[in-house]
Amino acid sequence: MKLKALSCNKTLLRKDISRFAPLWAIYLIGGLLVMLTSLSGVAHYDAYWISGTMGPFALINMIYAVLAAQLLFGDLYKSRLCNALHALPMRRETWFCTHIVAGLAYSLVPHLIGAVFFMTTLGQYGWVALTWVAVMLMEYLFFFGVAVFCVFCTGNRFAQVAVYAMVNFVSMIAYWFVTVIYQPLLYGVQVNEEIFKLFCPAAKMVSSTQLLEFEWVMQTEYDGQWTYVGAGEGWGYLGICAGIGVALLAAALLLYRRRRLECAGEFVAIQRLKPVLGVVFALCAGAVVAAFGQGMMVTDGYLVFLIIGLVVGWFAGQMLLQRTVRVFTGKAFAHLAALGLVLALTVGLTAWDPIGITRYIPTAETVQSVEFDRGSFMSYSEADIKIADREGIELIRAIHQQALQERWNGSGSYSTYSIRYTLESGRQVTRSYKILSGSKAAEMIHSLYNRPEFLLGETDWTKWYRSVRSIQFCGQPVEHLVYNYNETMKEKPEMLLSSDAVKEELLQAVWADAQTGSLENTWVAYDKYYEELEAYYVSVDRILGNGYSQWKELYVYEKAENCQKWVEKYQQVLMVNGII
Repeated sequence: MKLKALSCNKTLLRKDISRFAPLWAIYLIGGLLVMLTSLSGVAHYDAYWISGTMGPFALINMIYAVLAAQLLFGDLYKSRLCNALHALPMRRETWFCTHIVAGLAYSLVPHLIGAVFFMTTLGQYGWVALTWVAVMLMEYLFFFGVAVFCVFCTGNRFAQVAVYAMVNFVSMIAYWFVTVIYQPLLYGVQVNEEIFKLFCPAAKMVSSTQLLEFEWVMQTEYDGQWTYVGAGEGWGYLGICAGIGVALLAAALLLYRRRRLECAGEFVAIQRLKPVLGVVFALCAGAVVAAFGQGMMVTDGYLVFLIIGLVVGWFAGQMLLQRTVRVFTGKAFAHLAALGLVLALTVGLTAWDPIGITRYIPTAETVQSVEFDRGSFMSYSEADIKIADREGIELIRAIHQQALQERWNGSGSYSTYSIRYTLESGRQVTRSYKILSGSKAAEMIHSLYNRPEFLLGETDWTKWYRSVRSIQFCGQPVEHLVYNYNETMKEKPEMLLSSDAVKEELLQAVWADAQTGSLENTWVAYDKYYEELEAYYVSVDRILGNGYSQWKELYVYEKAENCQKWVEKYQQVLMVNGII
């Protein structure tokens, strides 16, 4: 291809910029208003805040890029206009390159103008504004490349948006399909979302909230500032995405050179895409109906809904792709039967589980650490328990084995617990089980949660004592209990108590009972005893070393001898406060 063929037409470029000026003008003005009203005028705060917007801005770039592509290449979707424009002497390569230059200007120019405004408040962190421009351009380059590629794969605006959304979220669609159809057939198995998110740049970029690392440095006893410490994670991934965007632009040019003008108005411009889109549409429709079936039924009858959704989705997709209702042909039924057979085989093999995925328990030697949590793991919170010692790993492996033997059959009271192994290889294995209350597995979980280090969150008395910010007994701070008691004993000075002494005695009692396993973790106590026994409860609020706090609630039953002695000693205090 001659370099001259890839030149940019200045007249057309000026027309693109002026014709669609409202798009980038609204983007510029709207973005500036949002950003500038969020700035504080303090350099280190603003630098930290701007760095935090770099990842989440990917969603805005995703929408902005598809709008730019729709406007710049929208002429291809109108048959008469498309034919008229391509009758002009300008080569397709020149037409394409000019639109691409205009599309990149739609991002670069507004962001550079925005950077100039940011520099007025960033001071010594002015370079952060230029870094922000670079990140915005890389994000936009990826999404713009995908959007332009989808333009030349489709024949109308609706199809382009649909295919663009599918390409951006195909991995998350696959994750959703696997969790709806296959995961219920594998007892306890939890599909790792992170693997699918890796192939979804929109989700991965948004989660990269700190491409620049800042840390809070105390300047005085009461104040400090955010200080830049280095580049964060995500730059490599962002660079790869930008490279993919450039590659897709090159691929779009190749498609454009071979594009048939008569495809304007059709759903797809490439005939080979029709079977792929038909299969994707049918599978998605089947999964939607199957998910509805899961919400309505307890058993594996949701697979019947999958079949219904598959049939409806297949023929609805064919009508959309072929733009006719005459799709009930022998060929269509044959293709549907083939798709159904492949799906049935994969579902059957998953349910049979010949390689023993559901029975797999990592050996203790291969496990680096293991996490244990109530319910399902949440990306924004830490697990209840994280163990790296051999004894603890063996205990959780034993719980895992017992949960497989006592598979919950749908009856009786249960609690859900999740296990996540991190292997020496770095791979993670996640399982989630419904544990029947009163079962042997529940007893083992009870002993796990009642280990002293998990009851209190610390193994050293001095560190634990110094970290305690407050302690409550049955929902009331000890200081309030003592204050109310002293108010009633004003006329008897010899009966007055020191809240510090009472508080320290309770802390010592809690520590002593925790070491013997006499206290009960709140959740375990609820599962095992709540309906049977009455108990007091102690709430401990601690300040952790990372600046966060930790709240622990512990039940006090008869076997907690030290706490029971504290209750007996201060029985009158508790009576005054209505606790006993």
